[in-house]
This record gives sequence, structure tokens and C-alpha cells, in this order.
Amino acid sequence: MKKAILKQALSLTLALVLLIAVVPMVAIDADAAAYTGVVRQTDAPWTSYYVGGATLAATGCGLFSLVNCVGYLTGELMDIPSLASWAHSTGTFNKYADGTYRLEFYPLVEAKYGAQYGISLDCNGTEGWWEGSYSSTLRTRLQQGEVAIGHVPGHFIAIVGYDPNRGYHIYESAPSSKRGTLGNGDIWRTSAQLASGWMELDWFCFVRLAGE
Repeated sequence: MKKAILKQALSLTLALVLLIAVVPMVAIDADAAAYTGVVRQTDAPWTSYYVGGATLAATGCGLFSLVNCVGYLTGELMDIPSLASWAHSTGTFNKYADGTYRLEFYPLVEAKYGAQYGISLDCNGTEGWWEGSYSSTLRTRLQQGEVAIGHVPGHFIAIVGYDPNRGYHIYESAPSSKRGTLGNGDIWRTSAQLASGWMELDWFCFVRLAGE
């Protein structure tokens, strides 16, 4: 009888220890979904993560710019593998291992992720704004708290703010010497700097908190 009681007590103690040990792990997993700053496609594991015949490091700028816009607005990190898989399944990302089809992809995002992250996208219908860094529409709406996915030659960036004295606040997911963006990806560029060369802004689509 005593042995049975002792065995039950040991079992309960072990179960309690395991429960206590598991709780911090759950908290860590939850914290891992928090957005803590610029997410770069050039970091591991994306350098070897293939979707549609190409790595996200090579072709994922359109997705990572969305991730950085949503993260900046909400503090939440989108599930990148799930996002990439879904985008590819729609035929709007890496269809031929060549990146994001912006006019087809971004108009689908709100229906898929709007409720989950509390966001909406305004791509001017399906066309986006074919305007540059001197756009009053872009400046005004950034100052009102919206952010934007922007397109420069062969690349997408996240534009998360505008300050009259500093210019545009950019989150760059693929820092590059060609674009003059080497570093941690958190940069500022003036209107003039975004009006020529490999950083010439020619298109954008707004991302905002739903209801704003």
C-alpha cells in the first residue's frame, strides 16, 4: 500500500515538473511571433528556403516588404513560410521563379490576411499608384500613419514613414551595395535619393490598420 502511494506521489511530482517546464516553452513560442524590426530575406533560413524553384533570399522581396509593413503597423510577425506557400499557390509568386506579380498578388492579401492582422490594403483598385517619391499622396498618407510597399527597379521595399526633414523611412529586406542600402535595413532616403538609379521609386500600394 505504501509503495503504491509513493509511486502515485512520484508520478504527480513528475507531471508537475513537466508542466512547469513546458509553460516557459509556450511563452517563448508566442514571443517568437512578435515583430522586432526589419526582417531581411538575406538572413538564414531564407537563403536556402526554396519556393517555386528559387530561394526567398533571391526572389522574396515582395513578400518581405509586406511582412515588414504588417509588422511595423501591428507588432506581429507574419508566418513567412505560410505566406510564401499561399502566394505561390495563387500563381502570383514565383510562378516561374521570378518573384512577385504585384498587380495580381497584393489585391489578394486583404481577403486572406486582413482579419487575422487587422489590416487593409489600398492598391488603387488593382493598379497601385504609378507615382514617384515626390508624390503628395504618398507623403500625406505616410504622415497619417499608413505605410506602403514600394517598387524600385527590380525590387520591393517597405516605406514606413515620412519626415519633412529626413525624408522617407525605409525598411529594406535585401541590403545591397548596388542600391546603396548596405546595413541592417533600417534606412532613411530623401525624395531626391528615391528619384534616380536603382532606388528610383515608381510604384506603391498602401497598407493600413483596418478602419483607419
